[in-house]
Order: sequence, then C-alpha cells, then structure tokens
Amino acid sequence: MSRIHLSKLSKLNKSTVSSIVSDLLEEKLISETMIGQSTGGRKPILLSLNRAEYRIGAIDFDPDCTYVAIGDIEARVIRRKKIKTESGRPLAFIKKCLNELLEMKKELNCANLKSIGMSIPGIVDTRNGLIVIAPDLRWKNLDIRKIVHEVDPNGIDGRVLIENEANSSALAEQWFGQDMVKNKSNIVFISEGIGTGIILNKELIQGSFDAAGQFGHMTIDPDGELCICGNRGCWEVYTSKDSTARRFGGRSFNGSTNGELGKITALAKNGDKLAIKTLVETGRYLGIGISNIIKAIDPEVIILGGAITQAWDVIYPEIAKEIEARVFVDIKKKDIPIIPTSLVERSSLIGAFALVIREIFRGYRITRG
Repeated sequence: MSRIHLSKLSKLNKSTVSSIVSDLLEEKLISETMIGQSTGGRKPILLSLNRAEYRIGAIDFDPDCTYVAIGDIEARVIRRKKIKTESGRPLAFIKKCLNELLEMKKELNCANLKSIGMSIPGIVDTRNGLIVIAPDLRWKNLDIRKIVHEVDPNGIDGRVLIENEANSSALAEQWFGQDMVKNKSNIVFISEGIGTGIILNKELIQGSFDAAGQFGHMTIDPDGELCICGNRGCWEVYTSKDSTARRFGGRSFNGSTNGELGKITALAKNGDKLAIKTLVETGRYLGIGISNIIKAIDPEVIILGGAITQAWDVIYPEIAKEIEARVFVDIKKKDIPIIPTSLVERSSLIGAFALVIREIFRGYRITRG
C-alpha cells in the first residue's frame, strides 16, 4: 500500500500521512517493500508491515488445555504448543507456561519479544495485571506480572497484557475476522464459556471494574441448576460445552469437554437422536440468551466461538427460532447477523496477540473530533 493510498483511505492530508509513515519506519514497524505501478506520475513506493522485526508471545488459558504461542505483528502463529491445564496448581502451571514460551523464544532465536498477551476465562484487572477470579479454573487473586518477573526478570522487552478471553476474542474478530465483521462498529462475541465481549463504536467495553459482558451469569431460571459462580440458573449452566456434555449424559468419552462436544456433534450428524436433542436444547438456550443481548446491546453482528460452532447446522435454527419469538419487531427488522467465527485459530489465542498489537500501534491512532 502506498502513501497516496493511505491518504485516500484515512482522509488525511499527504504531509500528515508522510509524518506518521516516517515514525513507523523509524520504529521498524513497517518497511518500504517495492515500487508500485505508476498511474500517471512518479511510481509509488509500497509499504507493508514488518513481520520479521517483532515477535509477540501469547498464552491462552482454558479449563481443558492452554495454548502457548509466538507470532508476528499480523497475529500469524509461528509456533504453538498445547498443554493440558493444571488448574489445581495455578502458580506452578503459569510458570510452566511461561517457561514453555521462553523455550520457544530460544528455539526461534527471538531477539525482540514484543510483550506477552494473555487471555483469561474470568474477571481480570487489566491495569494492574491481576486475575481477580476465574471460576472455571478456580483461580483467584493472582498477580500475573509478578509471576512473569519471577520467571524472567530481565527477558521481556515490553509489557505483559492480560484480558478476559471473551474480550480478547472480540478484539481478534474486529482486527482479523471476516471483512463483514471488521467493517462493523458494534460487535458482540460469545465465547465458549459463554463470556461476552462487547465492542461499541469500535471500542472494547470493559466496564468500571473490567467486569462488563458477564452475560453468562445472567439468570435464566432463578430455581435452576447451581452454577460454578454460586448462583442458580445462570445462562452458562444451560449453554456451555460442559452443560451440553452433561445433558447428553450416560456416555463417557474419557477425554476433554471439547472432545466430548466434538463427538456429540459427530453423532448428531450421523442421525443419533439423543445427540440431536441435546444440541437442539443448547441452541434453544443460546437463542434465549442472545435475545436478551440483542435487546440490551442492539449490536450490528453477533459472533459465536468455540467447539459448539461445529454443530452450527443443528443449533442455528433453534437460535433463530428463539430470537424470532422473543425480540421486539422493530429490532427484528434490522436482521442482525448471527454467525460462527471465521478464524481458523482459536479466537482467544489470536486475541492475546491482538492485545499486544493494539498496544504497539496505540500511539499512532488517529482520532477526529
């Protein structure tokens, strides 16, 4: 992309674009790559992100398995390792993941690891780098930055950035999802654990205490099943991968919940009546909760992530049916798209990269009054 093209896209004058480009070149975030085709004048010099200059660390914590990775500033995964999560040993396990990351850094000869992004399935204090509470992991009051410093006091070039996994996933969709999503200002992402990442007017909504988007714990049935949070009848109790596997019942796959959900989906596709009934019920409850989100947020698009999207053909008709029955007529007329994630990698892993990428380019952001 040339400076002239950037000027047209951003609607900034050429001198402003040239100044910003000079700063980005100096920081080695972009590079001049080749001479473009002339449209009547001098041939333009094309610019591109300098993928080779910086490397980013990412850790995506999940109750079943945790993913440790190193990528570039386009969130392209260079190396990734999947580790069985040891939630009962939080300090030891977090240090284990960090040591895996440092081993990757050594193997890849990464001289410049530009910060680490972490996705956490719970409430975090983003300013101070704390895990406040992660119910599914049974973690509470963990100082991530202190742990990182204990493992590698001098080795991390930048900051450690942490975020709720639904929020980081929403960022991943906003930055790296399909074009239809990237062009929207108001996005809702519903994660595998039924956390909800909300982007309004292109800004991530975190709330006063980093606890916005906890729709998974809105009450669907006040006399319902006990949730891990201590309340009864939370949306998560009826829609998460764990609840879907429990509802299927009676058959043990002796594996992770993700693996169980995948096998339930495979059975449904082969006509297994119990599997179909289980997924239909999950779709119904998803539709009930999404109807409430639509009425509360009025988004332009809603994206679902996680293994449940493998059963899209079964769950989506039930989601649509509940929305049709429960959402106000005026809102229904807007025809809000509800779609599965288009990202090949886990949204929360790409989101961990996106946290760092957003920070890298934050100083070059253009705002207009």
